[in-house]
Amino acid sequence: MSNQKPPSADYKVVKAQLQEQKFLNKMLLDRQPSVQSLFKMGKEIAANADQAERQHIEAQMANLGERYDNLCDGAKDRQAALEETMAVAKEFQEKLGPLSDWLERMSKKLKDLSLIPTDEEKIQKRIREHDVRIHSQKLF
Repeated sequence: MSNQKPPSADYKVVKAQLQEQKFLNKMLLDRQPSVQSLFKMGKEIAANADQAERQHIEAQMANLGERYDNLCDGAKDRQAALEETMAVAKEFQEKLGPLSDWLERMSKKLKDLSLIPTDEEKIQKRIREHDVRIHSQKLF
């Protein structure tokens, strides 16, 4: 868990991170019977050990149980955070796409407008186009 990167802002990346997290959660769930078996075996060993060893074994088992519970809780929290992030990233992407397209179109229009013709006929044509645009805007 500590080696995982924070949730991404990119929808595709966070979607992949969520799939990885679901796989990790499934692995943790699959390992739960093994952990429970280990606890059972630890209790049996502690029952047959002397007092000093019993305390040591019980402390180790408690530590292991706490670490496993923290790992499971962290995995669940991360999955919830990724699901929330994915929803926000998807909404952002849906709004960013049309805006990016519009910006690209406007950039091309501005680039076309920045070319100033030197031929008098082309200049007169631009003036007429400009007058038509201004006149049509006044009608609305």
